[in-house]
Amino acid sequence: MGQWIINWMDEEVGCGNYENNQKNGLWIELSTEFQIDSEVKYAGLYQNGKKVGRWNTYYNKKKMYTDLICYFSGGGFYDECFLKHGKWIDLIDNFSNDRQIAIIGEYNKGEKIGIWDWKELSHFSRFKTIGGGLYNGQGQKNGIWHGLTKNYSYLSRITYKGKYKNGKKIGNWNLFFLEKQIGGGEYNEKSLKNGNWIEVDNFWVFWYCLQYNNSESLCQGEYLDGKKIGKWIIKWEGEQLGGGQYDENNLKNGKWIELSQEFYQDSQVTYAGLYQNGKKVGRWNTYYYKKKIGGGSYDECFLKHGQWIDLIDNFYWYYFEQILNLISDNEVTVQGEYLNGRKIGNWVYVLDGKLMQDNLSY
Repeated sequence: MGQWIINWMDEEVGCGNYENNQKNGLWIELSTEFQIDSEVKYAGLYQNGKKVGRWNTYYNKKKMYTDLICYFSGGGFYDECFLKHGKWIDLIDNFSNDRQIAIIGEYNKGEKIGIWDWKELSHFSRFKTIGGGLYNGQGQKNGIWHGLTKNYSYLSRITYKGKYKNGKKIGNWNLFFLEKQIGGGEYNEKSLKNGNWIEVDNFWVFWYCLQYNNSESLCQGEYLDGKKIGKWIIKWEGEQLGGGQYDENNLKNGKWIELSQEFYQDSQVTYAGLYQNGKKVGRWNTYYYKKKIGGGSYDECFLKHGQWIDLIDNFYWYYFEQILNLISDNEVTVQGEYLNGRKIGNWVYVLDGKLMQDNLSY
């Protein structure tokens, strides 16, 4: 009972009152994704544990919709049944500093209806429309929609465009980076991907390559009823750099070449080895600019085992600094032993193929 205070990083960021073990009166709450780059709060009234009346959204202590006053009076309301009703300004999931997107439209008894717009506050524009579409009377997407990928951000501005029918994707869908079409494919009558598709394999790699090297990192292959089958290739700068085979169960099998999560022009790290029913087995090698610099073996339980040469932590940032001429042009790895997937004993730094005196103990 009584007042409860929400503290975060030694600062009071929210509060409210409980009566009879239920929230009542004015509350200031944090979003579920509240963190240092996503300080989103909600303020409004509770009645016997239910939200009522007007609720406002704040970001970094500022009203989100002060910039949207030309569109609506701002905010949103819960009706007498405690459901969203009328004009609302919602936030996209995982709203953050580089993902400042508001979703604007109308609710009818808790269901979205009519046209909804997705607006972005970026470094270059104040709430520019970047997507949206129409909801039918049942709260389902219908007709042509321009949406955002789940990884969309200021750095990875990848969108898709296609048709919905009663909330399900149908027909051809295209993938865009800014306004340039980069891929896409078709959904069948069951709203599952089918036939040939071109997709983004790694959103960070794609963005960096396109921005700084005028190149694209994409993967291409076949879907059958929503499952990847057969040969898939990974293209970078228009040429095949990796890929492998999917079996009938949508699992990787046989020989694969994969790009590191931080692959880009000046950190071209790839991995080559075998998959068995979606699990890495046997020998896997690590390559930098197609030169072998490390690797090791996976045991019958698909865990790293025995002697391995790994990349140093933050290998990508090492080479990013190298570009800025902050450190010399050397290859640094670490060498040691794994037991059942865990590092054990002493691990030694390797510089240009030579063991160094510095080491790590596990």
